[in-house]
Amino acid sequence: MAKRAVKRAAPSRAPSRGCVDKLKALAEATRLEVLHELVDGEKSVSELQAALGVDQSLLSHHLAVLREAQLVATTRARRSIRYRLADGVAAAGPPPGINLGCCQLSFMPPALQKAARLLLLALSFGVLLPLAACGGTAEQQKLTLAGSSTIAPLAAELGKAFEERHGGLRVEVQAGGSSRGVADAREGRVDLGMASRALKEEERAAGLVGTPIALDGIALIVHADNRVAELSEAQIVAIYRGDVRDWSAVGGRAAPITVVNKAEGRSTLELFLAHFALRAEEVRADVVIGDNLQGVKTVAGNRDAIGYVSIGTAEVERSHGSPIRLLPLRGVEASTASVRAGTFPLQRPLLLVTRGAPSGLAAEFLEFARSPHGRTLVEAQAFVALAASP
Repeated sequence: MAKRAVKRAAPSRAPSRGCVDKLKALAEATRLEVLHELVDGEKSVSELQAALGVDQSLLSHHLAVLREAQLVATTRARRSIRYRLADGVAAAGPPPGINLGCCQLSFMPPALQKAARLLLLALSFGVLLPLAACGGTAEQQKLTLAGSSTIAPLAAELGKAFEERHGGLRVEVQAGGSSRGVADAREGRVDLGMASRALKEEERAAGLVGTPIALDGIALIVHADNRVAELSEAQIVAIYRGDVRDWSAVGGRAAPITVVNKAEGRSTLELFLAHFALRAEEVRADVVIGDNLQGVKTVAGNRDAIGYVSIGTAEVERSHGSPIRLLPLRGVEASTASVRAGTFPLQRPLLLVTRGAPSGLAAEFLEFARSPHGRTLVEAQAFVALAASP
């Protein structure tokens, strides 16, 4: 949970484009908290996650946004990556705060968080809010989403853009797996459940409606130093059953294979098992992970590991320097382009799930997700956007 927010005095002149971009990146509370944590010195992802209590996939997404806005930078310590304030961004005070180079932010007590976030978002667009908007007297509208860790970073970006179009609206996104997304939608605990798989017949019979917003694939990944270029489906099954335990048996170096598997409740696991005709009890896993980012980091940190994750997540993390390689499947390259062409053998829809036909804000959010702006955000997360609605 966010502990502190920041405030900023109204500028005397219009802020520069670079300053606007930085302020827009900081209009999300978790990103403010990341900067607050880094004031005390550089930290690893696990240290930030422990301090903030944020799902790892969402935290990685927020860190990527902060990197792009040149607010944080990374240093490598052996095999781990640590985050620090970027050059030109420094601790300031008193009162305690951060100098962004174009303006100075000051930390404030938690009681003023809501007003500060609204003010910061307004200032990032050069707009002055009325005093009543900062007073916190009006109840804020909220749209809640939970479920698939594959969709969560995309939903966070869609939510941010949707908030900008709806003054006073807050979009909350929580991960936890597709099973959680479906269950929460069924029980009415969220407005939209996130599921990175098609709905099952019994789920549709229970009145759930799944609206696709994108397509994704599931790919086997290995460390970039692994010399194995491709595995047959029979070899993949043998590895996951424990029949093949050394890379030398499939053309690699002599080293034990570290098998990385997904936890129960994750749609990636269900689809992987179904595609390879495996039963859960047959899998001999050395490491069990939750979200896709954990899978990428596990393989990136172990030259002899093999796992399977979202193609979109893998491509984004590889572009950020993660030393992983996506293996072809049935001779088809594991890539967003292959998913878009419909040639990759293991792909899936990314759904937002409602109890009954979507209505109100949920329906508006779905319409936005499939709009030209929404499709641009989908592609930016390395997923395949759906064709425009007629």
